[in-house]
Parts: sequence; structure tokens; C-alpha cells
Amino acid sequence: MQLNTDERDIGIKHQNWKYRKCTMLWSGSDQPDLFNENIKDPEKKERLTLLGWTDPDCISYRYNSYGFRDIEFDDRPAGIALGCSHTEGTGIPESTTWCKVLSKMLNIHVWNLGVGSSSYDTVFRLLDYWLPRLSPKFVVMLEPTGGRVELFNNHNLPINVGPWSNSSHLAYYKLWVDSEINDIISRRKNLLAMRQLCDNANTIFKVLKTSDMMSYPAKENLATARDLMHCGPKSHGIFAQKMYNLLPQEITQNYS
Repeated sequence: MQLNTDERDIGIKHQNWKYRKCTMLWSGSDQPDLFNENIKDPEKKERLTLLGWTDPDCISYRYNSYGFRDIEFDDRPAGIALGCSHTEGTGIPESTTWCKVLSKMLNIHVWNLGVGSSSYDTVFRLLDYWLPRLSPKFVVMLEPTGGRVELFNNHNLPINVGPWSNSSHLAYYKLWVDSEINDIISRRKNLLAMRQLCDNANTIFKVLKTSDMMSYPAKENLATARDLMHCGPKSHGIFAQKMYNLLPQEITQNYS
């Protein structure tokens, strides 16, 4: 797919931009240091063993030319999935992410535009940029985790600010997060904007909250991701069914 190289960076760069055209064994919170630390803990090692995560090579992260965990974009009929690390699929194989499971259920490709640490600001920017370029049949989103805000630095690179932020951004974040109203407004304005973008493009837009992914009891949700922080394949499969049920018949019957 050929894109105009004169396009402004505002809608294309994101947290994983640096990984474009790379394939890696670790990404995001799924890191070898954490893995080795967990393996040393008998209880966590037993959990990793039960989950089948003890082989360091069992997961890979393949990023396309635009830093998304997917194949190269083309003009095929497809949908778009938006979100943060829960959509990108941190700590699980690409094929078991909810958007890939949904893709199999619908028999239509679903582009994974999930980016770890994303905020509502990020997913709006990505949709604004990619909606007219990919012309999806539908857009589905697992809302990113709240309590994040996106800033651009003086190199025109986006930074999602949160509790992990370094000292140069922490003062701003503390001021922003001091009132939950800031997060409520950020969510509302971005969701309204994304709905409007999809309405203008005559594209279906469906959204589910993070709680819809993470609401399963720990004993039932044994399929935790390798980092023992994110949801695993079982939760992704259940969530994919929830999203499938949310889509109108014109999508579920035409492709599946």
C-alpha cells in the first residue's frame, strides 16, 4: 500500500513506531527480566508451567511497516481493531489475540491497530489516520486502560503519560490525574469523535470496555499471558465472542 510521504506525522506515529518491520521475542511488559524473575519464584514458575509459557521462544512479536502487530496492509476487505496492550496482545501469540480470533469467526481480516500503553487520544489519532486509508467494513475497539493522556515531545513523537512516567512528565501527569474528571472528559470526547468519524464514513463502530476483557475470576481465567499481568488466550477468545455478538447481522452473516 502506497501512502503519501508528505502526510503529517500527527496521525501515524505511536509507541510501537520504533518496532516497525521488526520481529522480536519480547515486547511491552513481556520482558526477559520479568520472565526470569517469575521463573525463580516457585509459585509463579508452576503457574507459567501450567500455562505453557516456560519456553522463552514460544511467543514472537511481528510488526509491520507501520509498527502494528500484523501483516503488511493491503486493500483486502477487512475490519479494524483498536485498543492498547490488551488488543496488541502482550504476552500471548499473535494468533490468539481477540482480533485474530474475531477474524476467524467472521472469515474476514481484522487489522490489529492495538498499541501498548495507548490512551484514548492515541486510538482516536490512529482511527482518524487509518480509517480513510484502510476503508474498513467495521471498526471494533477494546477501550484502552483509563488514567492515561498523550503528549507530543519536541521531536514530534507521541508519549503516553501515566504512573510510569519519568520525572519530566510526572508533574503534568500528577496535575492531570488529580481529578478523575480529566479522564472522563478525555474518554467522552474521543469516543464521540471516533463515532463521528465512523458515521461520516458510513462504517459500523462497536466498543467494549476493559472490564469486559478482565472480568473473569482468576481461577476460571487460568490462561493468563506470559507476563502474568495481561489476559491470556482464554479471555481473548471469550472477549472475541462478546464482540462478535455485538456486531450487526450485516457483518456476521455476510462474511462468516
